Amino acid sequence: MVEELLEQETADPISNNNISLSSLSKKEKIANRVKERNSWTTFKKPNELTFIGSVLPKYLKYYYTKHPTEKDLNQSFPVKLYDDGKIDLDALRSPPSSQIQATWIGHSTTLVQMGGLTMLTDPVFSQRCSMSQMSGPKRFRPPPFSLKQLIIKERIAIDIVLISHNHFDHLDYYSVKKIAKYMLGYSNNINPTSANNSENNTKNNDKSNDKRGVKFIVPLGLRAWFKRKVPKSLMGNNSVVELDWHEKTIHTTSLNSKTNNIFEHGNSNGLNKMDNDIRNFDCEHSSSFDVTVTAIPMQHWSNRYGWDRDKTLWCGFSVVASARVYSTPKSLDEKDIGDSDNFDGKSTDKIRGDHSTNRSKTELKFLFPGDTGWFDGLYKIGEQYGPFDLAALPIGVYTPEHFMKPMHMSPDDAVRMMTAIQAKKAVPIHWGTFCLAAESIVEPKKRLKKALETADIDQSIFPAWFIGDTITSG
Repeated sequence: MVEELLEQETADPISNNNISLSSLSKKEKIANRVKERNSWTTFKKPNELTFIGSVLPKYLKYYYTKHPTEKDLNQSFPVKLYDDGKIDLDALRSPPSSQIQATWIGHSTTLVQMGGLTMLTDPVFSQRCSMSQMSGPKRFRPPPFSLKQLIIKERIAIDIVLISHNHFDHLDYYSVKKIAKYMLGYSNNINPTSANNSENNTKNNDKSNDKRGVKFIVPLGLRAWFKRKVPKSLMGNNSVVELDWHEKTIHTTSLNSKTNNIFEHGNSNGLNKMDNDIRNFDCEHSSSFDVTVTAIPMQHWSNRYGWDRDKTLWCGFSVVASARVYSTPKSLDEKDIGDSDNFDGKSTDKIRGDHSTNRSKTELKFLFPGDTGWFDGLYKIGEQYGPFDLAALPIGVYTPEHFMKPMHMSPDDAVRMMTAIQAKKAVPIHWGTFCLAAESIVEPKKRLKKALETADIDQSIFPAWFIGDTITSG
């Protein structure tokens, strides 16, 4: 059973704005957030004349004269490809229950698996991050697999897609269109072998209770774009949820199975944290997963067509997966178990002497900031929403820094951010794929290593990875 809930906070914990925004229109809410960001001392509004006069010439000169060749990149920055058999498919098919698992697709696109769900962050699988696939910044490093290979061939369903803002390197029309199409016809009982079969499944399985859907979670104002451009995102079990800062949506999945199923991958330290002797009981096992996604402030901006700056919101996302597992001996009647609301999530309750109901709870926290420059509110985000078990932090597109700093992180800023948000481990994103600034796509990797050394932080806490790598939070 899947339930969806949308809640809005009555107070704004980051900006200390205790005035309810529920009475404002969507347009007024966005304008209010723009004013809030503009008040931050670390923010400086991008200037078109500065960009055209000094930034663009430096970018073009670097892009056409200094960028590494494909041969150089294949040696220094190889990609693990599905077609070469280098992807850890076993890990993708059976992610660990007690950790967050992330696989880098390139730039800000990451496949994140936690709480029984699979998510994509800012999915961009296209060859160019541009209004047209005929021109614009091209991809220098390919994605490790295609959406068709992932969803259709490998049967890895996408439950949630996080969209941080509407810039072309974060919101790719072609990618979200494919995700909506493939998931519209996705059923756990069907094994489609092509995109066409996926469409046929939609027509032939309307009565199926086992159909899946994808939830696109977007900042305030972007739902209209999806409705207009990607109508299948709102068909069937697909949905689009837009959030203001500090607003959240909760995705709940309930499962029932035999207790031994939780140990089928040999992981007795997973979500249940049960004593190993529970394996010897003939028990009914019930699990519920609450995945809470909250939109949080970031220092950035929105602009897609040139005339729509800050007309839609931008945000980062805090993702919290909470799992509760109940295991009940079949010999007990339901009335003997007691009210589950009494469970405090910390101990094992003894019921009627020798009989017991084992209940446990665990929580995993992930942060996806999308794009952001450094701002002091990151400390409050760490206090309010952290600590995070894993954070995907941007480290690229930072030169020239006098122009980029208010909107993008350098590796040094990212290391500072990791501490501010209280992340136990981080992975670097927003680099290594598209050349969007006057820097090599691999330069951020070198600077990250130096930044960690300067901060006396072990490289394994914030490891520079390759596209196609899979890393866990543990």
